[in-house]
Amino acid sequence: ETFAQAFTPGTHGSTFGGNPLATAAALAVLDAIHDEGLLHNTVARGHQLAHGLHGLCHKYGPWAMEARGRGLLRGLALSADATPVVAACRKRGVLLSVAGGTVVRFAPPLLVNEAQIDEGLAALDGALSETGPKKVPSGGKS
Repeated sequence: ETFAQAFTPGTHGSTFGGNPLATAAALAVLDAIHDEGLLHNTVARGHQLAHGLHGLCHKYGPWAMEARGRGLLRGLALSADATPVVAACRKRGVLLSVAGGTVVRFAPPLLVNEAQIDEGLAALDGALSETGPKKVPSGGKS
């Protein structure tokens, strides 16, 4: 009632917001996030993904330059085009995307599980190994 008095006819209008159906849907989504523990899962899987991406930075640096992001929206910044890496992941059954040309982007659903994060990281590891800069053996010429 307090807020209803602040909005008199003609002071606020919207063709897309505040209707009863949209409000009910929003409340159902919030209930599902709470009841199914999706926030806890997102935090835990986000930490798992971040840890894995940092490990790949150490393994493939300086080509894999930086792990970035928050929660489940994470990326691995490369020093070259990320498109071949994403294509190699796709061949391994993992769908990732390219952001800004040089970033491999992870954007899994909130209900992703631990094994699926491990599978995605393993696919990325294999793709980086397959597509990364080839090292010249000691004493060899490029």
